[in-house]
Amino acid sequence: MKMVKFTKNRIEEIIKKDFLKNKTILEVGCVGIGEDDKINGENFLHKHLKKVAKKLVGIDINKKKVEEFNKKGYEVYVKDVEKTFDLKQKFDIIIVAKVLEHLQNLRIFFENIKRHLKKNGLLLILTPNAHSISFFLKFLIKGKTEISETHTHWHDNQTLKNLLKINNFEIIHESYSHPRPIFNKLKGYLIQSLWIFLPKRMGRQILIIARTKNE
Repeated sequence: MKMVKFTKNRIEEIIKKDFLKNKTILEVGCVGIGEDDKINGENFLHKHLKKVAKKLVGIDINKKKVEEFNKKGYEVYVKDVEKTFDLKQKFDIIIVAKVLEHLQNLRIFFENIKRHLKKNGLLLILTPNAHSISFFLKFLIKGKTEISETHTHWHDNQTLKNLLKINNFEIIHESYSHPRPIFNKLKGYLIQSLWIFLPKRMGRQILIIARTKNE
């Protein structure tokens, strides 16, 4: 049975995946956006991946931030995932966390992903869940949903399944998470008990893990 996982921050569900250990990993859009994505911020995924990966490489379009990351000892390259590029290496896992919703050229994006993914490698996508009740309530109350100005589209599990299928991927894992409610313990547990069994409606973000189909 699928349930909503209540998490401290938006990357918690990723960093707890045991299969990341001792793998070669490429993180797309690794420098993030916002204060909590900064180096050592709450959502700074790259640091956590570095601790467990056999080899970690990052790419991002932000040249200034890439330079900052490299000075800190990370291996990061200035690359635009919506334009053709080749790092001349392949990875066990490619992580695209809170990036997909910002893209426009998905055809080139998937071509780049497949070029850099090993046979039987995994693609991990974390993106907002379009059907989350929290987004719906914001729209119902405020008449608009507060999202980044750089978001170009939203997805649910079915559109992601269709998108991946078109690009010759199959989903092997699907889960939903939501920021842990900031209430007293009793109220928090009551809210979680109401939400936990309706993941597709309650989970604010969806995590998809997919692999290429055998050709």
